[in-house]
Amino acid sequence: MFERVKEHRDRPDAIMALKEMLNVSTFFLGQARNVSTEDQLFTSIELDTLEKLIIDTQEWLSLKETEQKNTQLFTTPVLTVRNIQEKLAALDREVKYLINKARVSKPKPKKVDTNKSEEGDGNATTADADEELEIEDDENEDAEYHTSDKDTNDTSTGTTPESSETSKGEIGRAHV
Repeated sequence: MFERVKEHRDRPDAIMALKEMLNVSTFFLGQARNVSTEDQLFTSIELDTLEKLIIDTQEWLSLKETEQKNTQLFTTPVLTVRNIQEKLAALDREVKYLINKARVSKPKPKKVDTNKSEEGDGNATTADADEELEIEDDENEDAEYHTSDKDTNDTSTGTTPESSETSKGEIGRAHV
């Protein structure tokens, strides 16, 4: 008799705790499923296991609550606090496992973002280098065409030291 009274008194708090854990687990599962595949820390099997446990617990709770409502107070309870605590512990264990896995796992380096910025910088540098080479080639050609019998001033033509050496070499070696 005392056991039934204790069950009757403690059952609402245990049911409330189980429903809270179901809400937390459902929210956690929803957030874990909404993570992009690149950033996903959990396998689909782990998430499916949690989802199955949540669904089974909800079905079990609704079934047992209806059975308990149909039982008389002087009979042995169908929905016991111990059974509720077992379901609560199973949910808690699964969620804690996934949370600890998320804490322990190292964040994946974002290779996609890093490569894009490196490629962008690399391409810009390559493009700038190509443009500089083309300008130097153009200046070399200009220096060859603009040379005459009189001495040329390197600063007036705006040539680079490499192109000025070729222009000096073509003009004559007296100034070298």
